[in-house]
Amino acid sequence: MKNSFSPDTEGNSYRHRHHRWLWLAGLLVLWELIRRISGVNPLLMPPLGDILKELVHGIFKGMLVRRWLLSMALVCGGLAAGTVLAMILVVISSTGRGASSFLSLISSLMHPLPGLALLPLVILWFGTGTPAVLFIIIHAVLWPIFVNLESGVRSLAPAWTGYARILKLGRWETFIRISLPGSFPHLIAGIRTGWARSRRAFIAAEMVFGAVGILGGLGWQLFESRVMMDTPALYSALLVVMLTGVAMEEIILARWENRVRRKWGEPGDTGMAAE
Repeated sequence: MKNSFSPDTEGNSYRHRHHRWLWLAGLLVLWELIRRISGVNPLLMPPLGDILKELVHGIFKGMLVRRWLLSMALVCGGLAAGTVLAMILVVISSTGRGASSFLSLISSLMHPLPGLALLPLVILWFGTGTPAVLFIIIHAVLWPIFVNLESGVRSLAPAWTGYARILKLGRWETFIRISLPGSFPHLIAGIRTGWARSRRAFIAAEMVFGAVGILGGLGWQLFESRVMMDTPALYSALLVVMLTGVAMEEIILARWENRVRRKWGEPGDTGMAAE
């Protein structure tokens, strides 16, 4: 396989990640400057010090940490379930043109459909508890992962599938041993999209359904802070949501993607395998 990933590319990615953190710090400084110069009501734009103080207080008190852990457990659980379901659908799609055409239609219908649009049905089916929130998250992540993974499988060189026929592998063995490794770049692209959508789905669902579990998650923290007009707590929860997203992207997903690209090349290069 030709590998288009180079040390220069890795260095550029490294610098890009650090530049993003610098921009984030700059935005926080800009926030404080605008607040002081404009004289805006602190209730609308609280001092950065109050936000950070509330953040530290929530962490050491434990409430914010417990809500963050609950949110991450549900989001990661939904993301994992959606990834597994997407793999199953890709295997089913490979069984024939009929299955592929049907799943392509379902994907075209469901992919652009916001999870919150399904709320009336979800409430009827699951109520307003944890199963309902998980359903919304799985719906949000399933379709982008399925679309990306199926695209990766279809872009594999014929030689790859030829190996499966020579080895007389079944559909699942072919997928696990050949199709999935060859489609890793596409899979990670789908997971990155699914990760972003899963967080949005959880926050929105919890703000509509109410607290999940005894304490609730970060969505409930945002809703509760708004009702109580506790804007420092509201902004601190928003900051946690944003920092969690950036950290997951830069520390875990970006590094995983770089390793996969070093081994398998860019997503568009999967068709050049087995040279």
